[in-house]
Amino acid sequence: YVYFEDQKVTYKEMNEKADRLANGYASLGVGKGDKVSILMPNCLEFLYHWFALAKLGAVDNPINTAYKGDTLRHVIRNSDSRFIVIDDQFLDRLEFIQNDLPDMKAAVIRSNGRPDHGLKMPVFFLDDLLKSSPEFSPKEEVKPSDPYQIIYTSGTTGLSKGVVLSHSCVYIYATDQIKLQGLD
Repeated sequence: YVYFEDQKVTYKEMNEKADRLANGYASLGVGKGDKVSILMPNCLEFLYHWFALAKLGAVDNPINTAYKGDTLRHVIRNSDSRFIVIDDQFLDRLEFIQNDLPDMKAAVIRSNGRPDHGLKMPVFFLDDLLKSSPEFSPKEEVKPSDPYQIIYTSGTTGLSKGVVLSHSCVYIYATDQIKLQGLD
């Protein structure tokens, strides 16, 4: 399915990782319509989240890794995110604004260990969620018109604005890219 740096992930492996994550997030209470902010660098786990959250009907909110302070706070609050997935290298940014995120239910940390942190919200670790069952059974139907992702604009004329993309929008974009690149 994908080559990333020196790693190769098959379609089957991608689906299994997504199913494990979907089950892990469901066990945390993430479900259809819940917003999940993601603050991670380019990595395979980012892709796993795209599919896992889509399977749950949750709404993925990828955050530019350059955001911090007021901009980061704005994007998380404006998206109505209740969960955040964050790479340990960005924990200090979340710690700095956490008092302004009273509706945040939990943070999921991507890390090679168990880093010290000053988060006051419940904390889970991505590697633990990836140990969840690979047998995913959806609880609710996800429709093509359901929101899939919120992408934030650059904010050149003020604060960034969220653009909500549906499942069908993302599907059409992907199939168009396949055709344009001659991969069909």
